[in-house]
Parts: sequence; structure tokens; C-alpha cells
Amino acid sequence: MRSVIKLILGISAVVGSFESSTVLAAEKLPFADGSYASKAKFCKMTRDAAINEYEFAFYDIKGKEISNYETFCEVRDVSINGSTVKFKQICESEGETSVDRVTWKRISPTSFSDEKGQVWKGCGRFVE
Repeated sequence: MRSVIKLILGISAVVGSFESSTVLAAEKLPFADGSYASKAKFCKMTRDAAINEYEFAFYDIKGKEISNYETFCEVRDVSINGSTVKFKQICESEGETSVDRVTWKRISPTSFSDEKGQVWKGCGRFVE
């Protein structure tokens, strides 16, 4: 049995008789800054109109910060293993602080699925 190490750039190398993958540490999530919508139609709407239809219409990613509706989080300890993106989020919502370890699946450079399987697609900008 041959084994392949898959790097983030899609390069593969045969390393022997066991399977291994490279885990990369990162400072921030591997997605461009901008709004990511739970439905593509939300990217074409104003933020207020989309949130009136569904309060969890967007994730906004900006550097080491993510937000979703009234929750604002700092992202830390990002690790990437193939399409799996794991990170710690320290969030503030309605005066409460929470710390969670989160796993998302990277579908493409502009889309991901969250821990519930919801697919989020990049709008290419911040939705106002």
C-alpha cells in the first residue's frame, strides 16, 4: 500500500506504507474577507432585508474576526488539514462570552460548510 501526503497546495508525495496528511497552522481562516451567505439570494439583497427574512443570513469574515447576526467572534488557533478547517472562536453575544472549538469544511476558496452542514457562499464583498 502506498501512502500520499496531501499539502494545502494540492501537491502529493509518496512517503511509504502509511497514510499521513500535513496539518497547517494559520493566523486566520483560509477565506477572503467579506460576507458569506446561507442562500445565494441574500448576496443580492441589503443586509437588513436579508436579516428580516432570516436572521442568520450571513457570516462576515474580516481578518481574525467573524460575526453572525448579533454574535462577534475572535478566531484563534486555526489549523487546516485538507478540506477540514478547525479553529477556536471566542465570542460575545448579548453580553455573554463563549469559547468554542469549531470545525468547518472548505468547499472552495469562497465557500464552506459549518458544523451543521449549512453551506455558506461568498458574496465577493461585504453586504451592507
